[in-house]
Amino acid sequence: MPDNKKEKIKKPEMIAHTYAEDLAEEIKKEQGGAYRVALEEEKRKEEDKKEFSPLSKQNLLFSFSSLFLLLLAAGLIFFVFWQGNGRVAPPPVVSGTPEALLPSVINEVFLGTATKEKIDNAIKSELAKEGEPDKVSSFYFTEEKNILEQGGGEAIKIPLDIRRLIFILEIRAPELLLKSLSEEFMLGIYNNELFLILKIEAFNNAFRGMREWEQTMPLDLASLLNIDLSKISREIAVFEDTLVKNQDARLLENEAGETILIYGLKGEKFIVITGAREVLFEIINRLQ
Repeated sequence: MPDNKKEKIKKPEMIAHTYAEDLAEEIKKEQGGAYRVALEEEKRKEEDKKEFSPLSKQNLLFSFSSLFLLLLAAGLIFFVFWQGNGRVAPPPVVSGTPEALLPSVINEVFLGTATKEKIDNAIKSELAKEGEPDKVSSFYFTEEKNILEQGGGEAIKIPLDIRRLIFILEIRAPELLLKSLSEEFMLGIYNNELFLILKIEAFNNAFRGMREWEQTMPLDLASLLNIDLSKISREIAVFEDTLVKNQDARLLENEAGETILIYGLKGEKFIVITGAREVLFEIINRLQ
């Protein structure tokens, strides 16, 4: 017979989960996730280091390109410096040759840097040249202008216009006269006498301006027209109306009756100033 002793039946133990245990489990899970995130972050940093490393292909290419550009720039700077200092500068090129206002032999007088002293000396040199009788010769001044700052590679010679000449010689011509004149003018020699031709743009203002200029004209034009100021005893120049072979003119004489300065007009286009009656008449007649 079966043993009457009751065997104790062991029931499986139930696992009891407390709130504390559940919380600890969740923390472990969170820590594991954080650890994975940290690993991924470290991995990304390592990849970035490789990508931006000075030894990376992209950075090496960029470095070589930068070095090449620097060397190229240095070479260009050296070349420009050598070109400017190691070679002989070419002669200046004339920029525009002014046309003579009447037929004549034309000479260029290069001044370099234009000054009053250089112009005075140049006029004396031209006057000392032996010219043919009854032949008109003329000359014009040029000065050097550097155009390197404008992108060019050479200096050019610029002809002096009448306003530039007046400025350099400190001529006190009235503003009314200056505004009525063209930039064109002519300085010439006839039978060893200097003459100046001014081209008119506004006749009425030019005539009035000349009358205003008379008081200082002899002193202003002394070097330009080789006027002997020692022959003038009066402080204020007094011009008078006169006729030169039926040609109206304004004349300045000294007390001995010698002609110091005389000027006349060719129609409404030109003013001729000189120191001799016969020269005034001849030049006016030759003007077209």
